Amino acid sequence: HIDIHYNTNATVDVLSLDKSWLWNDFGRVDIAFSIDNVGKRFEYERYGADWDEANNIIDGIHFAKDLDTPNITTQLCFTINIQNVYYLDELLAWADTKGFGSIYFNMLHSPDHMSVQRMTPAAKELVLDKLKTTFWKSDKYQQEINNLITFIENGPGSDGQEFLYKMKRTDVYRKQNFMDTHPEIARAMGYDS
Repeated sequence: HIDIHYNTNATVDVLSLDKSWLWNDFGRVDIAFSIDNVGKRFEYERYGADWDEANNIIDGIHFAKDLDTPNITTQLCFTINIQNVYYLDELLAWADTKGFGSIYFNMLHSPDHMSVQRMTPAAKELVLDKLKTTFWKSDKYQQEINNLITFIENGPGSDGQEFLYKMKRTDVYRKQNFMDTHPEIARAMGYDS
């Protein structure tokens, strides 16, 4: 009658923890995947992570659930921030192919410079236009998208300077370029200037 819960960003295979053989003895095994973006953007945001490997880990959990551990439940939990807000349609389209038991929209509040409430006017316009005009495959996302739109609209905005400073500093350290993987939102935040 005991449940166990894991949070993972899919960079470590929880099936390889040498304890998964005990899972059938639990009431429920809940595995929450923290995946904020897809493809090369995932790899940029989770520096050092591999997108194909993360997908294999997620697919392995779903395979185990279907095969011999029916008490596993899975969840996608992503944190909406400046880096991923413009690409939510792609993240949700991917999520629809994975069969997660539930999907949780988490709003980033801190650090301030990464919050969608602190976007530049150009980024805010770009993102709101996309959020308001994208056809969401499932009505189950519409209320969350409406809440996100309100959250952005009620934000104070910013000139983006703190975001730019910290992103460029991180890119120099990692030898990456935000513009390479996130060109639309990078431009709207003034990254190319």
